[in-house]
Amino acid sequence: MFVNMYSKVAIYARQSEDEEEGIARQLAICHREVERRGWTVAAEYTDNRTSATKSRGKNTQWARMLADIQAGRVDVVVAVDLDRLLRSLRDLLALLELKVPVVTVNGEIDLTTADGELRATMLAAIARFEVRRKSERQIRANASRIEQGKPIAGGRRRFGFEPGFVKLREAEAAWVLTIYQSIADGKSLRSIARSMNEAGVQCVTKGLWNAPRVYKIAVNPAYRGYVIHNGQASPSTYVPVVVPAKLAARVDEIMSNPARRKSPGSERSALMGGLGLCGTCGAPLISAGTKYRGEAIATYACSAVKGQQTQTKGHPSIRRAILDNRVRREVAKAFFFGAREMQRTPSVTGLGRIDGELGRLARDKADLLSSVGSDTGVTVADIRPQLTAIKRKSDILTSEREKLEAESAHARMAANVRSALMKPRVSFGDVNADLERYGEQFDALDLDTKRVLIEDLLEVKVQPGRGPSRVHIEHKVATSLNDDPSSE
Repeated sequence: MFVNMYSKVAIYARQSEDEEEGIARQLAICHREVERRGWTVAAEYTDNRTSATKSRGKNTQWARMLADIQAGRVDVVVAVDLDRLLRSLRDLLALLELKVPVVTVNGEIDLTTADGELRATMLAAIARFEVRRKSERQIRANASRIEQGKPIAGGRRRFGFEPGFVKLREAEAAWVLTIYQSIADGKSLRSIARSMNEAGVQCVTKGLWNAPRVYKIAVNPAYRGYVIHNGQASPSTYVPVVVPAKLAARVDEIMSNPARRKSPGSERSALMGGLGLCGTCGAPLISAGTKYRGEAIATYACSAVKGQQTQTKGHPSIRRAILDNRVRREVAKAFFFGAREMQRTPSVTGLGRIDGELGRLARDKADLLSSVGSDTGVTVADIRPQLTAIKRKSDILTSEREKLEAESAHARMAANVRSALMKPRVSFGDVNADLERYGEQFDALDLDTKRVLIEDLLEVKVQPGRGPSRVHIEHKVATSLNDDPSSE
């Protein structure tokens, strides 16, 4: 027969790993103890995947339990063992301040007495010691794995890999390769995510695929055979290579292009939004709208005046359908009439010169370092000014090289799309039918890919006024289609 009959019992359960069975087992043991004592459970508090080495935040069940104790909704706490309840002396002090009785299945601890407080302090200190010792062993084990080039086990499973990161999950790895190949072929991150969701590909975590998730895979060196530790990637013979180096390099070039939108933001719905230009001020045309005889009409308007209360006279506005159809026609003409020009692939000029200079600087640095030694009397301090100058020049050249590669990445991506659309040219028997065939191929592309292609092929300006003549389109690739200024 127990003297204290508590009616507001709190059961607390915690574990480090994400296993509902472990939590359920703790709760069942505690419920049996509460029932044996004839008490009444008021609430359960469970912290799953809460390590003993990390502090408990305000959003944890532990914090909620402390708040309920302070509010008088709990008069006793029950746990399987003290190490499930307390993770540090700080946790113990929090309970001491609240003067709440604590019961563990292996014995009662009364924190309202000096004897109970001493016993709890000793047990908490021992538990903390075990946690620290385990942590130190884990740190040493991880350091050993890093030295051997092995990935650190534990944590969330990476898409494409089995737990442990050294064995592929083949079906997912195939999708990783598809992601890289799709980016190299000019696909947008959104369209790739959409395809994966339509195919029913599951994320490692809950939810659907989106552009940020695809982006993380595209820039993760783990898929190129690297181990990652503290943000640093190192090649490993233990991690299987999912993406070949050449394909990975092409994707890196595309993803580093500053012309790409760094934040996916909301999905675009207008084909020429931000691509067409105002013929008056040069500002981009953006999606707008107007009403005509009570009917809503989608338009493009100059971004410099849209939304302003000032007079917009002198700046163009044009129906979306009119400009979109004109651009579609010009793209088809570029493929049909400018077939030879469209097959050209842009090249990166100037890289050979930069690579040669970087190689020379590397050799100069190696020569300087080899001159250091007791036999020569040269110290590192003696050559530091020269090393600093070499580093400064190398940084400038590296930055210039990255800029050149980034400028060509967008064009190369568009060239891949052009190459995919090109087919053997037919006769001039029915030009309009051939143009429509290319128009239909253009229609089949996703919106982001269409925009990449338009940006690569055309410069579109809209002048104020009415009629089709106010739309001026200049071809960037199929330049033979442009008007000859000398003929005017």
